[in-house]
Amino acid sequence: MKDEKYFKQIQQNIMPYTKVMAKAADIIQEQDVSSFPILVLSELPVNIGINIVEKEKLNAPWNINASTLEELVAKQVIAPEKVDDFKLVYKKSDPDLCLLLLTKEDANFVFVPRN
Repeated sequence: MKDEKYFKQIQQNIMPYTKVMAKAADIIQEQDVSSFPILVLSELPVNIGINIVEKEKLNAPWNINASTLEELVAKQVIAPEKVDDFKLVYKKSDPDLCLLLLTKEDANFVFVPRN
């Protein structure tokens, strides 16, 4: 498990992309795609969601994809039996952005402020 300093560093690294991430999350909800948008930040390209920030093209620290809880369950990233627990945590963190951080070592869900 990563420490608080690590997550603060990530939050600083993604600050320039917060608006585009928030806009993607809002579109997912406004267009009734899902009530649970999840932004996937990965060091390497992944086949999850729709790419909104390409690391190499923008010299960004992460690839950022817009996804949903439903897609992550369908792709077996989140176990079906964990969905209700996830929804409770998600709702408690509203209106923060839900991020799935994928590194070479592990994966973590974190919630960060929209601004």
